[in-house]
Amino acid sequence: MNKLFGKNILALFFLGISSGLPLLLVFGTLSVWLREAGVERATIGFLSWAGLSYAFKFVWAPAVDHLSIPLLSRLFGRRRSWILLSQVLVILALCWMSLWDPQSNQINFIWLAAGAVLLGFASATQDIVIDAYRIDIADHEQQAMLAGIAIAGYRIGMLFAGAGALELSALFNPSEHYLASAWQLAYRCMALFMLLGIVTTLLIREPDTTNTRPVIHNNLYLFIHFICVIASFCLSFIALGWLFEAYSANHTLVNFALACLRLMIAVGIAVIVGNRLCHFGLLDRHEFNAVYVSPFVDFFKRYGQLALWLLLIICFYRTSDIVMGVMAKVFYVDMGYSKTEISRISFVFGTIVSLVGGILGGLLAYRFGIIKILLLGALTASLSNLLFIYLANLAAPSLTALSLAIVADNLAGGLAGGVAVAFLSSLVNKQFSATQYAAFSAITLLFPKLLAGYSGAMIDVLGYSTFFALTAVMGIPVIVLILLIWRPYKRITNMS
Repeated sequence: MNKLFGKNILALFFLGISSGLPLLLVFGTLSVWLREAGVERATIGFLSWAGLSYAFKFVWAPAVDHLSIPLLSRLFGRRRSWILLSQVLVILALCWMSLWDPQSNQINFIWLAAGAVLLGFASATQDIVIDAYRIDIADHEQQAMLAGIAIAGYRIGMLFAGAGALELSALFNPSEHYLASAWQLAYRCMALFMLLGIVTTLLIREPDTTNTRPVIHNNLYLFIHFICVIASFCLSFIALGWLFEAYSANHTLVNFALACLRLMIAVGIAVIVGNRLCHFGLLDRHEFNAVYVSPFVDFFKRYGQLALWLLLIICFYRTSDIVMGVMAKVFYVDMGYSKTEISRISFVFGTIVSLVGGILGGLLAYRFGIIKILLLGALTASLSNLLFIYLANLAAPSLTALSLAIVADNLAGGLAGGVAVAFLSSLVNKQFSATQYAAFSAITLLFPKLLAGYSGAMIDVLGYSTFFALTAVMGIPVIVLILLIWRPYKRITNMS
């Protein structure tokens, strides 16, 4: 226990900061920058797709779990080398984004968006490896405590990227007029903060990974296989975009349905390509099944018919708060609140309340059971969105009303997020913990982030009040699903 409260606690805390820092630099903080630069709300909403890497990280999680990086893995070990590589990529992406002014011309905006995509990919990769590192360094009974410490660090990292970036931007530009250099300097400061993660990675120990994972005899072939599968997905997704462009419409629901169909077809093509490459001998069939197939087969074997209902809950659980959250900072700007007010109330105060909500969710789940608090989290996350309808209809900006709405929203979101981590962890088989947890956490974000890409367009059509009411309604299917699986889930967990 002394060792747990010593090096491992400190390691996970600082790695949590490193993991949480890039998130808002892809979403909330970047949204404020773009809105201040005069970018349209619909475009900001579409750019939130840069964070879809968090939803698709399960695709390359097996490769990260099994591949060694030449030279780096020999120097630092497999886990630390991947953490170090992802952190370096995060720093490079932040520095790249700081070179461009999205207001000057469309080319600059495109280059900035490309940096946001790289930042999302590097950050999602870092999350994969840090989760795997946490699982590897401790026994099963210590995981909840380490996860709590990592989440605390994650929230502090978000605080740096949220309040910190806004405060720095305001410091570099005291006026309320847009100044690109202020935002660029703020992003460079965030890149400097990432050095804390690199120092931590260099100081921590490499975990003992002698476990049941299969040995990959040819890392180069696995890497080539992985690149081909990803390339087939990306190329087919782009090509389908050109094909579906002729069927696009002004109706948001039609475009959303086309986007879902486009995504499913692209995934199907990638699966077919991966299977055919095995047929041609690029990767041994046994290794392919062990790396990519076994973790998912195991889940369906353990939960049977209940597995589909569990996946639906995983998929839809965070929809209500994520779809609303993407445009929350834009809403504050449009309502007339200053960057300093947004920073201090939303990012600082909101993050602290969210951290309290996450801890509360874990404690309540431990005391009363996961399924009960999972339902409570779904209810509060939906109902808290209704407070923003009142905020949207105020005659003038009110810091008191803003504070109350943010407290309720962040407390509910933190509680839902905390119990969601406990719920996902309860579904994982430790033999496949890294891949399964990456898959579950990615699926949690996939549908909400895809839908959130249309949030700006929804607001343009519906207005803020109707939009917030709609996001509250989005929580109803999840509540129904939780009630449906209540008894069978409790029966299976009691048996295990």
